[in-house]
Amino acid sequence: MPAIWYNTSMDFVSESEAFHLKHIFSQPIKLKKVIIILLVCPLVLLTAAACGKSGAGSANSAAAAETAGEAWSDSGATVWELGIDTVTLDGEPITHEAFAENDLTVLNIWATWCPPCVRELPHLQEVSARFKDRGVQIVGVLQDGVTAAGAPAGDVIESAKTLLQTTGAAYTMILPDETITLNLIAKMQYFPTTFFINAKGEVVETVIGANDADSWEETINAVLADISQ
Repeated sequence: MPAIWYNTSMDFVSESEAFHLKHIFSQPIKLKKVIIILLVCPLVLLTAAACGKSGAGSANSAAAAETAGEAWSDSGATVWELGIDTVTLDGEPITHEAFAENDLTVLNIWATWCPPCVRELPHLQEVSARFKDRGVQIVGVLQDGVTAAGAPAGDVIESAKTLLQTTGAAYTMILPDETITLNLIAKMQYFPTTFFINAKGEVVETVIGANDADSWEETINAVLADISQ
């Protein structure tokens, strides 16, 4: 059965376009590869694993995916060199230095308006617990947690806190700063998108779409084995 990604404008990405997206991302730029993951719901046979930006049609999704994949390489700088300087959902300051000592930082960009993102939250919490003492940190980035002007969106943040409490997700959750907004979110087409960042600040893998805990664990183990070589 063909795989389909639905987005918020009710357009969809066909199996052939998903195939095209996968191969676009295979270009070597600090980004080793991209895994495109779709979840299957046994009750309806197929369900969406990713949401697109509102009003974004399938015709331009491949180009948008390409720019998102190349985002961190635009300036030739690593994520840590570009720098992250933001706050948690509780307003506590946090910078990339909090993540730089990790062997692997898993940066999951999600939004409260994205059902697959919300369904994934408890799975990411489980993954966070499994890798707690293994040099891996899960970090959530709340895409809609700031306004167009970059100020905290109070109502959205409170809604996100409710979702986190309901799903039991207690891993680090931050608001997007200028670096994340301009270098990643502005160039993304689908949510959630997850970036794997090594200790040097290099993006070594990207996953588009939601995933369950067991599959996340398999992917993370593969990335850890790869970066240890």
